[in-house]
Order: sequence, then structure tokens, then C-alpha cells
Amino acid sequence: MQRKNHSIAALCRDIEKQTRSYPVRTMTIPDGKNDTAAGILVVKNDCDPRDLVRKISELTSRLADSTRIPPEQILPAPSHSLMHSLAIELDRIQQTRLPCSLLVIDLKNPDDQSAETIEKHLQETDIITSSSESAWTVIMPGTSLGRSVKRAEAIQQEFLALSPPVTIWIGMAIAYADDHMLPEEILAAAEKELVAAKRKKQSAICHVSGIRKEHSCQVTVEERAHLFELINGIGGS
Repeated sequence: MQRKNHSIAALCRDIEKQTRSYPVRTMTIPDGKNDTAAGILVVKNDCDPRDLVRKISELTSRLADSTRIPPEQILPAPSHSLMHSLAIELDRIQQTRLPCSLLVIDLKNPDDQSAETIEKHLQETDIITSSSESAWTVIMPGTSLGRSVKRAEAIQQEFLALSPPVTIWIGMAIAYADDHMLPEEILAAAEKELVAAKRKKQSAICHVSGIRKEHSCQVTVEERAHLFELINGIGGS
């Protein structure tokens, strides 16, 4: 049976009719845009108006808190160049069968040398982009979870060794060929880990790794490295 589709206003009128036989009062809540109703409030006749106002105020505060986005979850919009680079690298891992890591880095009180400090730990094939004065994303092609964690820890230690130490949070996501991840998916995964890291307040690294499966056509590490160099155009002629 197809469910009949009623408007909110019709539903409110129906509720008002049904409640007339009960010791209650109804108040229609306008939606603030036009004359249509956003809802209806049903209260007991003997309800103290002052108590009712207080309870409504408390409910409003709870609703506002539940829908407010925490500051640490508000992240800059990704640049077009970042998404384009991610698309290329995620497509490349289908050819090389090598993983791809994405780091999202956020610093507290960075300075003019912060980008250079990060770049000291990057390789020739890595891609770094800045999304704000304190946030960077780093694509590490061909880098597994273990290697990504070690390199992220090296970057972290570099900032913690400064005087004064700089708080650094890193969210990391690793995609394997079998994940068939989209740029938006791996970025969302890394940003989710960054949010988790920032909840720790102190410097932290959080990561998530995709599914890694072995294949019957598995090649050696040396063969993979050579293939990756050829595809990137950095191998010998």
C-alpha cells in the first residue's frame, strides 16, 4: 500500500483535532520563512509557563550543541591540484600494485620555515600542497603503512625538537590497489584520522590502512621499485 504523503501543516491540524479530548494545549511552531508550520508543541494544561520556557531553552541549547561542528573538524576545502594529483596517483597504483599514502598535517603556531621543515623529509616523488598557513597534505606514492608511519614520525620529531616545540597532528590514510579508492575517499579517510589526532590535544599521529591482498602475479620488491621508476619517468633509458 502506498503511504499517503501529508504536509506538515495538515499533520499539525490532525494532531490538534486528536488532542482536543485530552487535558493538553497545542502550539503550532512556524518555520520562520512563510505561513506554513515547522511543527507542533503539545503540553499539559497545568504546565507552569515559566518551567515550560526553561525546558524549551534547555532543549534548544542541546539541539544547537548536537548540530554544531567542533572547530577541530572544520577543515579547509581541498585544492583542485591536490585532487588532480590524487586521481593520478590512485590510478597509477592499479598499474604498479604499489600502495599510496596520504598525510594531512596540521601545526599549532607554525612559522615561515614550517614548510621547509616538512620538505626535508620528503622524497623526489612525493607531492606536497598547502591548504592553509598551518595545514599541508603530502602524497607519498609507493609508500606502505610501515614506511609512512616512520616518515611521519620523523617529521613529528623534527617539530618537537624545535625551541619551543611545535605541536603537530598528522592524519594518514594508505590505499592499496584492491581498495579502488577515489580521491575524495582517501582524503576523507586521512582527514578523519587528523580529527582523531587533534582530539588528543598533544602531538599525535593517527592512521588507517586499506585492504591489502596478495596476488598470484606478485613480483619482487626490486621489480616493483623498477616498474614504479619507469612509470614515473625517473628510470634510465
